[in-house]
Parts: sequence; C-alpha cells; structure tokens
Amino acid sequence: MPKKVLIFGGGVAGLTAAQELAERHFDVVLCESAPVSGGKSRSMGVPGSGVAGRSELPAEHGFRFLPGFYKHLPHTMERIPCSGGCVADNLVATTQVQLARALGRNELLVPSRFPESIGEVADAFRFFRRFTQEFGIPLAELKFFLRRLLQLMVSCHRRRFGQYEYQSWHEFIGADRMSAAYQRYIAEAMSRSLVALTPQ
Repeated sequence: MPKKVLIFGGGVAGLTAAQELAERHFDVVLCESAPVSGGKSRSMGVPGSGVAGRSELPAEHGFRFLPGFYKHLPHTMERIPCSGGCVADNLVATTQVQLARALGRNELLVPSRFPESIGEVADAFRFFRRFTQEFGIPLAELKFFLRRLLQLMVSCHRRRFGQYEYQSWHEFIGADRMSAAYQRYIAEAMSRSLVALTPQ
C-alpha cells in the first residue's frame, strides 16, 4: 500500500513536491484554498473582461519568471505532459525583465542575462542608474555591489562552492555597513524575489 502524503498549498513548491512524490509512487493529496492552483506563478485573467465567448484578458501578477539558476523546476516541467509535449515547452527565453510600478510611474527595464552587446551593456547601466536615483541608493554603494557581482561571475567553481557557498547573501554584499535603501532593495528585495529567501 503506498504511503499517503498531504501537501498544503498548490503554489510552485507544493505542485513540485506533489509531482516528485507522485513519480515515486506516493499517494499524494494536495490542498489549495484558491479555486485554481499555481500560486503567484499562475496565469490569471481580468474578471469580466471575457465577453462574447472570448477568454479573459491577461492580468499577470507576482513571480512570472524563472532565473537560469532554477534548474530543478524546468527539469520537473519536462516530465509533465501537456498538449502533445510537456509543460516546459511553454517556457520562453527572455532578454529583458520589465518591473511594473504603482501610481502610474514608468516601468523599469533590466537585462535578464549577461550583456552580449554594447547596447545591452548600456541598458544595464541605465537601469542601475535609475535604480540608484529612484530608490535612494548611494552611487558608491551600487558600485561596490556591482564589483561583488563581477567578482562572483568570474570566480572559479572551487571558490564559489568552497567559500561563497558558506556566506549569506547579506554578508557577501556587505549589507551591514550600507545604507537602509541598499539593505532594503539590494539585500532584502533581490534575494526574496529571486530565490525566496531572507538575505541572512
């Protein structure tokens, strides 16, 4: 008789756990309070916008991208069948991320990959310049952060996993000695939105 597992929450974590356990022949029961599973990564529509038999207009929200370092989720999606292929077939590679903002302010555009042209380098600098100005992060602190990112990107495998893996993000980017804006947006918001962890 298979072991029964009860999973609370049908977001990405719950659905991934359910898929992995079902493949290992567990009897999985998933409980989700919302009428549709998927959590913040699911697609949603604008209520009442679908007229004359048409689907609702899209109103996306929350976490709608998978950074390249998320290896496990695309791997799981490759094993889930979906209309003649698999769920992973619906993923689309991007070159930019658009950050929507409240109160009618213009969105922020940021490259979603390491720049591959002079134009993309310029786009990245424009983003970081606006980011520092609008969120009140001192330019010297942004420069320090960018140096730390560059150091991480050019470090060998041995250093990354032998040294940096044992530091928190907060420690690695020197957040303790930086401004409140740096701590809030670069240390806190970045780690929470990309990897859903606290920086400490």
